Amino acid sequence: MAEKARRRLSEFVRQGWSVLNPGRGLEWLPYLDAICLHLEAVKRRDPRVRHLLITQPPNTLKSSIAMVCFPAWCWIDEPELRFLCAASDGPLATRDALAHRDLVESDWYRNSFGPTWRLKIDQDQKTWFANTAGGHRISYSVNARVIGRKGDILLVDDANDAKKVHSQVERDSVVMWHDLAFSGRIADEKTSPHVVVGQRVHPGDLIGHLKKKGGWVELRMSEEYEPANHCSTPLWSDPRTVAGEWLRPSRFGDPEKADAIARLATDGYDAQHNQAPRESAGTWFDQANIAGFLPHAPVGTVAVRYWDTAASEGQTACETAGVLLGRIPDGRFVLIDCEAGRWQPVDRNNAIVATAHADRRRAGVRVLGIWIEQEPGGSGLSDVQNIIRKLAGFPAFAWKETGDKDVRLRPFAGQWQSKNVLLCEGEWNAAYLAEMKTLPGGKKRDRGDASAGAFNRLSETPTPTGSIGLPNPGQGNMVNIPSQPLR
Repeated sequence: MAEKARRRLSEFVRQGWSVLNPGRGLEWLPYLDAICLHLEAVKRRDPRVRHLLITQPPNTLKSSIAMVCFPAWCWIDEPELRFLCAASDGPLATRDALAHRDLVESDWYRNSFGPTWRLKIDQDQKTWFANTAGGHRISYSVNARVIGRKGDILLVDDANDAKKVHSQVERDSVVMWHDLAFSGRIADEKTSPHVVVGQRVHPGDLIGHLKKKGGWVELRMSEEYEPANHCSTPLWSDPRTVAGEWLRPSRFGDPEKADAIARLATDGYDAQHNQAPRESAGTWFDQANIAGFLPHAPVGTVAVRYWDTAASEGQTACETAGVLLGRIPDGRFVLIDCEAGRWQPVDRNNAIVATAHADRRRAGVRVLGIWIEQEPGGSGLSDVQNIIRKLAGFPAFAWKETGDKDVRLRPFAGQWQSKNVLLCEGEWNAAYLAEMKTLPGGKKRDRGDASAGAFNRLSETPTPTGSIGLPNPGQGNMVNIPSQPLR
């Protein structure tokens, strides 16, 4: 058994699985053999895969195999190997480093392979440990300072954060860090391998950048097989032949795909699960995906109104937009109303108050809360204070948005694309749909931002009798308005 694990990475992963994941079973599927086959070639310094990309869906063991088991397996026969590893954030890099260290220190590892080396006492940190044979593992978060030590093998896992990748600045930062800092730490310019694993998240992510540069072999694992995008490498060819054939049919099929699209939207699913990212400008809100039009919201609808505020009446200025979004008894969502205009602050505030009174009179709809976006700075706080004072008697709240706008909008887009969103007929429909069909990427997005705010606040409201406005981590913060005497 030990000799088989010494020779084959796939057998090493199988035998070591219970050490890393006690009590959890492992279903071995053919694509896992392909990953191990390529990493074995990396260890042999096979020049055909010296620069290797492994792209695969989430939750398919890429980190466990490439970032944990592979370096531990290499140390059985080559403990002098030095690994430089990187991941999109510090906790992920630390997690895999600790798993690697725990594995090589386990009774199973030491009893099976009898290493004559030990981890050095004077260099045994979570993200930087070395063994007495000269090997080491140093783990970085992407964009961290990289100095000093070299690596015989460079490993990168999920370099781009899916929540930040839509920012051009963030993408450029990752690429520059990789090309100008991390990749320069390779020990041997002629023979040292470089492996980048991850799921695709954007056409301009690090993997996309490296593919454009050329010289990289991609082992691509798509969730659903597409003959036009058949993957072949110098070592392997995808054995699937039928369009739509699943990569892991016992774990992922049509229901799981529907859930993924609801979370990620169609383009997010295609990127992360099928490794086929595309520019998503104007693709999220196709009118054909609207579930239907209603004359009014059904009885029993619970709703929130969210205002994305502006303070100008110029023809080119941003608009203030307030979206009333409801959840109907069957669990779907209904866009009930959208008020928008370019108003001076006094007129804007009056419009918000008038809309609140109109919403209160809507038959069959219970409005759980009115959320007002607080713009940055002291003037933003003053504005929202004034609005909420005028809304005395209504459940009104201030909210500070944080993070990327497209990230905030994506959950609503997922429900739209899954045909879980209906519209109430109204004069507002045309302007609303005209703006939404340009998103993401459109120059105007006031209605879209208000829709995202309404959806995220409504989704965080558990029941009509439960608490209102529970903050969603990373998406914003409830604002406490200090009490002040009225003037």
